[in-house]
Amino acid sequence: MKKPVLVLFIIVTAMIGIATPVAASQLIGGAMGYYDISSTPGGATVTVDGSVVGTTPTTASVFSTATPGHMIEVEKAGYQPWSQYYAGNPAEGEHIAVHASLARIPTIAPTPLPGSQKGFYQVRSDPAGAQVELDGTNYGLTPVTISVSSTGTPGHSITVSRSGYETWSQFYSGNPAAGQTIAVFASLTPVVQTGSIYVASSPAGASAVLDNGYDYLTTDGTFSGVSTGLHNVRVSKSGYQPYSTSIQVKPGGTSNVYATLIAN
Repeated sequence: MKKPVLVLFIIVTAMIGIATPVAASQLIGGAMGYYDISSTPGGATVTVDGSVVGTTPTTASVFSTATPGHMIEVEKAGYQPWSQYYAGNPAEGEHIAVHASLARIPTIAPTPLPGSQKGFYQVRSDPAGAQVELDGTNYGLTPVTISVSSTGTPGHSITVSRSGYETWSQFYSGNPAAGQTIAVFASLTPVVQTGSIYVASSPAGASAVLDNGYDYLTTDGTFSGVSTGLHNVRVSKSGYQPYSTSIQVKPGGTSNVYATLIAN
């Protein structure tokens, strides 16, 4: 009776020895790539595509076959936020080094007059990281606190600007009192990055096609929400020769296409 038991033990052991390496090889690496994220100074909060993944130094894993492109943001109290967009995905098992050098948020004050008292403007913006000017002098990026003389010339103009957004400006009459902090918040509006194309034809009722099929309309009509840049418009109508042209679209503008169709 001992011999069948021994044979069964040997068969089971062999099956375990064969199966174990296969399962392990499937787990190692997988379809993951990695971002090794560090910062100066360390201990900053790291966000990848809107999800917090830890504090620097840390490693974030992403699927190599996922939708390509990732936004990495690094933030630490007392420092300006850092962000960078990385196109594509790391290859399977690849480690991409990401380092954020964080800039300390400045607190800049103009040279006070001897014996003068100071008040403050605390300037923030959405989004942060915008340039701040007070009376034409640059004071760094939001958020920033600016001190002014409470007994100086009253009235100050504050301007907040950032690439891709409309410039924000506000005049503040008087001065903050000694020790007073006036909160200033600038909600920045993105610059319009689209325009329109108005298409008319003679005769009307023709078919207008934008960019080889991206959009259609029947003349006369308007293509709205068209990205800035060069676009192709083709106008056709049964019994007439087709008309085609290229036209430039500017942010917030309307470009016009007038097609005079020639009968066949």
